[in-house]
Amino acid sequence: MNDEQLVHQYHYSFFPGTTFTQIPEFGAVFRYRPHASDPNICYYDFFILAHLPPGTPKPERPEHRIHRHSEGIDYIEAFDGTFDPTFAKVLSEDGSNMTTMQDGVKSDSFQGMILSDQEIRIRHFHKIIDDFLSGAIDGKTLPDGKAYLAD
Repeated sequence: MNDEQLVHQYHYSFFPGTTFTQIPEFGAVFRYRPHASDPNICYYDFFILAHLPPGTPKPERPEHRIHRHSEGIDYIEAFDGTFDPTFAKVLSEDGSNMTTMQDGVKSDSFQGMILSDQEIRIRHFHKIIDDFLSGAIDGKTLPDGKAYLAD
């Protein structure tokens, strides 16, 4: 791998609600699925894809765990020390913001998001959703992504 590949995080978003992140040490998939009857609840699936050295035996299937965000999630504890504690700490910090962010979005004073230039993927994602909902585009008329990158 070259230096750029070693220091950059490759992050891809797929419609609807799936994100793939790749760094040299591992890949991760984040998937957000809606609850069938409650719009205030979602399912958050997190998968880690590990690189195994040649000749390494295939690991056992991991235990499927269900955590309720309202009860708090300690990712360092959840990974039982089998995962990079620095990344686990980042996940814990990001996760701890979810409830506060949702409360803010639902507040009467919320008038819309202000996104930085670094969050172009989020703007693009919401532009596509808005266009689908308004009927401006559909699955047959979806333009290439370049049409949505300028705002």
